[in-house]
Amino acid sequence: ADRAYERARALLVGDAVAEASLLRKVGVIREHEGRYDDALGCYARGLELVDGAGDAGEPALVELELARAGVRFRQGRYDEAVESAERAARSAERLVDKRSLAHAYYLLDLGHTRAGRPQNPYKGRALPLYEELDDPVGRASAVNNAGNDAYWEGRWDDARASYAESGELCERAGDVVGVARARNNEGEILSDQGRLDDAVERFEHALRVWRAAGYRLGAALATSNLGRAAARGGRFADAHELLERARAEFAEFGSEAFVRETAARQAEAHMLAGEHRAAYALASAPPDASPHDGAPPVLLALLERIAGYAALQNRDPAAARPHFEASLAHARASDAPYEEALTLHALAEVA
Repeated sequence: ADRAYERARALLVGDAVAEASLLRKVGVIREHEGRYDDALGCYARGLELVDGAGDAGEPALVELELARAGVRFRQGRYDEAVESAERAARSAERLVDKRSLAHAYYLLDLGHTRAGRPQNPYKGRALPLYEELDDPVGRASAVNNAGNDAYWEGRWDDARASYAESGELCERAGDVVGVARARNNEGEILSDQGRLDDAVERFEHALRVWRAAGYRLGAALATSNLGRAAARGGRFADAHELLERARAEFAEFGSEAFVRETAARQAEAHMLAGEHRAAYALASAPPDASPHDGAPPVLLALLERIAGYAALQNRDPAAARPHFEASLAHARASDAPYEEALTLHALAEVA
């Protein structure tokens, strides 16, 4: 694909709009390779080309802003993702481009939700458009997003049903990467429920598919999930190795959100192993990313709870209580009842 696009670009010199559209396609390849800065560079050059092209360049502008929003979201820069998606939505509305508008709504809901604003005006607006367009891939993404909402709200049966539906839609469309996404997400619920063998089977399936497809971000995510399952199962050496590998991959991509999350899981693994000093150090200052700078409340709830348990393991319940109270506040701010329940349990242990 790269070679074909390079030949096409040589034939498109002088056609700014066509070249900009092609740069978006090259950027998508860079995304899948995990080269986010290079992808953003392609999108920026494309936007420069369409700047000043007027109405003729607006469809390409929409595509490029949506692509840029997707990368910013994967990097954990949620407010920047929202800004790009809003620009795309405004243009898509003017063009009456329902497909792009659905994509923009999907990204806007994701960005606001991950930034700690789950109740946002874009919730549920993408799916009806994808259904009207009879777009199974778009529907699969929107249904998967509904599953994520149900997961955080504590409706895990509904979440698993949504993930299963998303996987079926992807399978119907021949999207094997999307099928693996559904299996991975189901595995996260099973891991939380303590059904670790079933969870590991799904994570390993996702890892095989994503590696074969060259989807490096997905492979790193599955590796992180396998590391967390290993820690929960008491296989701490495996957990440390898997989580360190995943964190290094995310850092290479510049995906700050996943670096933070994986560092928190490393702290959790140390805490489960009784290694309270290492747990407290990581929970207080994860590597490569500040624990509090831009982190969503649900992650802060986990980090504060780990710090509190580390203090308990150090036989200092007085130091543990403020961490648990902070964790509870963050869990409630993010409408995450599972995290809230875990922290209430921790506070009961202090009492």
